[in-house]
Amino acid sequence: MAVALEGELSLTRDPTARITLLRRLGSHFAHRMGDDAKAEACWKEVLAAVPDDRQICDELIALHRRRGDFEGYDRTVQRQGWRSLDEPPRSSSGAWRR
Repeated sequence: MAVALEGELSLTRDPTARITLLRRLGSHFAHRMGDDAKAEACWKEVLAAVPDDRQICDELIALHRRRGDFEGYDRTVQRQGWRSLDEPPRSSSGAWRR
């Protein structure tokens, strides 16, 4: 399956389709083949295009923890933390103004 996905990825130019394929390929490498290095490469490429993708950040955090890569874990957690600080509040009800 990885060969088929890699072949499809090499032929795909549409950014949205590439992100979808990279997600599938990263998941396949990590969860089916146990190839963390290739999974990490796929997921980092997704994050280069969609930096606030929490699902991919969570996958990378799990991968770093599994490998004992605490520097990578720390970088990913900090990146996710900074992104959440930049987000506007989820509630727009104005209740905090009362």
